[in-house]
Amino acid sequence: MALSLEQIDITDPDLYASGGAASVFRYLREHEPVFFQRQRSGPGFWAVTTYADVRTVSRDPQTFISSGGTSTMDLEKPESASLDYEMMRGTLVITDPPRHTKLRALVNKAFTPNAVARLEPFVRGIVGQIMDDCSLAGEGDFVRDVAARLPFVVICELLGIPRDDRAGLFNAIRPMMSADVTMAAGPEGGSMDAATTLVSFLQDLIDTRAAAAEQDLVSDLVRAEVDGERLTRAEMLALVILLFIAGTETTQNATGGGMLAFFDHPGEKERVIADRSLMPTAVEEILRYVSPTLVSMVRTATRETELGGKAIKAGDKVTLWYGSANRDASVFPDPDRFDVSRTPNDHLTFGFGAHFCLGAQLARLELKVIFEELFDRLPRIALSGEPKRLRSNIFNGLEKLPVRFR
Repeated sequence: MALSLEQIDITDPDLYASGGAASVFRYLREHEPVFFQRQRSGPGFWAVTTYADVRTVSRDPQTFISSGGTSTMDLEKPESASLDYEMMRGTLVITDPPRHTKLRALVNKAFTPNAVARLEPFVRGIVGQIMDDCSLAGEGDFVRDVAARLPFVVICELLGIPRDDRAGLFNAIRPMMSADVTMAAGPEGGSMDAATTLVSFLQDLIDTRAAAAEQDLVSDLVRAEVDGERLTRAEMLALVILLFIAGTETTQNATGGGMLAFFDHPGEKERVIADRSLMPTAVEEILRYVSPTLVSMVRTATRETELGGKAIKAGDKVTLWYGSANRDASVFPDPDRFDVSRTPNDHLTFGFGAHFCLGAQLARLELKVIFEELFDRLPRIALSGEPKRLRSNIFNGLEKLPVRFR
C-alpha cells in the first residue's frame, strides 16, 4: 500500500503489533526524516528517524533538554502515565547535566566493566537453572520462561531484593512486564495492580535499607549525597523504579526478539552454533536488529534551531527513534538483513551522549550467556506457534513466543 505523510501515525500501537512499522520508518527516513507527528488532543511532536540526526540531538543536551518533558512520552494524556512525571521528576531520565552527571555517578559503580564481569558466574548459574527447567518442560513460552526470568533475577540481585521474595514478586508483577505500553495510555486492570505492587514493594525495601543498610544498590542510594544533601525518599524510589524497569524490560525484549530473529533466519542460528567466535557480533546484531526500545524519552528544544531542514521552535517536543536509526541504510548496508557477523555495527540501541544506557554492558553479558547456554544445551529449540507482539509504540517486544525446547 502506498504511504503518504498525511496517513502516517507513529503513535498508533497497532502499527507495531502488526509488525508494519519498518516500512513506515523507511518511508520517513527517505521522505521526511524529521517528521512532525500531529496528535488528536496533544500538541504534536517532532520524530527524528535517521542515524545522523539522532546523534545530533543526543550530543546537544543544552539545546535539547531532558528535564522539559515526561519520562513516559505521554504527550496526549499526561494524567494517565504509568510512571507519573511528578514521581519520576529529578531522576536520571528527566535531568540534565550537571545534576544528571552526579546522579549517574551514584549507581555507575554497579555497572562498570569490572563489576559486570564479576557477575558472569552468577548469571551463568541462573541461566543454567532456566535451561534445566526448560528441558524438563519440553515446551513453553520463551518470553515468560526464558527472556523475562534472567534480567529479573539479575536486577533483584543488584538491588538486594531478598531471594525468598523473588518468586512471589515475579508472579505478582508479571502482568506489568508483558503489558502493552503506549505513549498515551497507562496500565489497566492487572497491569495497574502489578505496578502498584512493585512500587509498594520497592518503597518497603528502601525503608528497610534506611533502617539497616547492606551491600547493594538500594543501600548505596540510602547513604548517598548529591551536593551535600541526601536524596529524598521520593528521589530514591524514582531511581530504584527506573533501575528495575530498565534492567528488566529492555533485556527481556532483546532476548525474545533475538530468539525470533534466529527462528526467522535459521542459517544465522546455525552459523553461531557452528562458530562461537561469532557470539559477540551476534549480540550486537540482536541489539541493532531488534532495537528493544523503539524511541527515547522526550527532549524539549530550549531555543529556535534547525534539524533536518525543519525549523524547531523553543518548547517543541523532539523524540529520537532508535529503532529507525538502527535501520538507516546510509550507516548499515542492507539494514533489514539479520547478519550475525555484521561489522562495524555502531548501533544506537543504548542511546548516545550523556544519557547512554548505564546497563549496556550488563545487557550484553546477559544476551551472550543466555544464547551460549541455549545453543549448547537446547540447540533444537523451535517455534511451535504464532508469536504475539506487544501492542506498544515505545518498546519493541513480544508478549508471547511459543516454542518447543527440545
